[in-house]
Amino acid sequence: MHEGVDRPEPVEQRRQLLLGAAEDERPPLLQLRWDQPARLGAGRDARAPLALVERAGLVVAADLARQVDGVQVALAVLLQREQGERGREPVRDTGLDGDLRTHMAKDRVEVAALRVADRAERVSAAADRGEVFAALPEQVLAEAARTHLALVTREHVTAAEEVRDLGANAARLEQAPRVSHVASRPVKRAFQAADRIVAPVDARILHLPVNLAGTGWAHVNALRRKGVDARLLVFWPQKWRPEEYDINLDLPRQGLLRQQLVQWRALARYLPQTDLFHFYFGKTLVPKSVNMPILKAARKRSVMHFLGDDIRNKPLEALEYRKKFDATIVGSYAATRWVPDPTAVVPPGLDLRDYEPVPPVERERPLVVHAPSDLEKKGTRFVVEACAQLPVELDVVHGVPHDEAVERFKQADIVVDQMHYLWHGVFAIESMAYGKPVVTHLDPDAVRQTEEAFGLKVPIVAATKDDLVEKLHPLVESFQLRKRLGEEGRAYVERVHNLDKVADRFIELYRTLL
Repeated sequence: MHEGVDRPEPVEQRRQLLLGAAEDERPPLLQLRWDQPARLGAGRDARAPLALVERAGLVVAADLARQVDGVQVALAVLLQREQGERGREPVRDTGLDGDLRTHMAKDRVEVAALRVADRAERVSAAADRGEVFAALPEQVLAEAARTHLALVTREHVTAAEEVRDLGANAARLEQAPRVSHVASRPVKRAFQAADRIVAPVDARILHLPVNLAGTGWAHVNALRRKGVDARLLVFWPQKWRPEEYDINLDLPRQGLLRQQLVQWRALARYLPQTDLFHFYFGKTLVPKSVNMPILKAARKRSVMHFLGDDIRNKPLEALEYRKKFDATIVGSYAATRWVPDPTAVVPPGLDLRDYEPVPPVERERPLVVHAPSDLEKKGTRFVVEACAQLPVELDVVHGVPHDEAVERFKQADIVVDQMHYLWHGVFAIESMAYGKPVVTHLDPDAVRQTEEAFGLKVPIVAATKDDLVEKLHPLVESFQLRKRLGEEGRAYVERVHNLDKVADRFIELYRTLL
């Protein structure tokens, strides 16, 4: 079901040793602050760390403390200074710009997690008799590093690391094992945010764990263009979009326990690096029954973004898990039939820079294009039967790469989406972006709610399997009608499905949660 993905060759790595201030120079310890977000202290360490380059050594992270609910766990960690051709490097400035937060580069990284020498350790928090999770690299443990908990202020990050006999064990450090490439009720609102500038959020957002129809990849790139630290983690790349990811877990194709091992290691790795988890398609990184309590305990925010098949025709009790998330998103008002209490309705978005309208062509036998992802679910049989009764040509685009599919439906005079669902899919949105008139099955109530929310008419011809011939006939007969609906469809997409505006809606939602 999924194609293999090339892995980068291992490369020699350089590491740094960071030395912090002496014990008597550190700020005093203060009481825990439970309203503090769990994140790296950004630019708040008054000490000037000294960087010493080692060919193979440890990073004593005096200023790289991990914080969970106000308790910061200072860890000895490994810095990767060089990575492979497709690597994504965790970039950490040692104080040149005053911002000591981890910054991520823009390229992708693959995580072969079965080879990652991480494990989740429970560390007792003496301050409150509770427990916190900390990812402790085995490589650091092998070098006799001792990790302690420290209570810290919001303005300073104190050192809490001791590495024994570092100089005496230089030879042993030189032989340290390598790690894999790592990046470090009614609807409340429509979240339109269409005609105003939305300020970015100061948070690290991880979208995961699927990229259906390129949705997640489009979203994170739109957020990055607005200055948001957003990344996409996938279990596997999508078959027709093998390059669209930032972090590829490349789960084993067989063996539930092996898959779970990879997923748990990924959670241990990315939990400290993330402020808000944006999940898709009803899936979480590890089983929901444990994933959500862990996020709650770590004061991490969460969003579940439903995409369609994950909720369609399911009883409400089967979707009870939605209440475990801080917010839920659906892509249309039609979806509120199954999720009646979403936090926001955010329609799918397109990067319209990639969609230049195609001028309509007048011809004797118009070309009808139908591109079903599933022939049965999309009602392809009824489309074929209807077109057989009309003077048209029909092109059924199915089972081909996305780029090829796009070139074929760019030639369409009329596009037919689906005959069974209550709302259109991404195929219809892409077709309208190219200036094509679209025919599909629509829920009348959802049409009304959409037009009220966004202030313009939905320019799609609504049809059923029973009246499809009747609804297609005027479009077949009139070139001017096809041209007008194509122009209206493009204007509608620019207003409702513009990816830039969709990103604004996400940012507005994130700001209410953080």
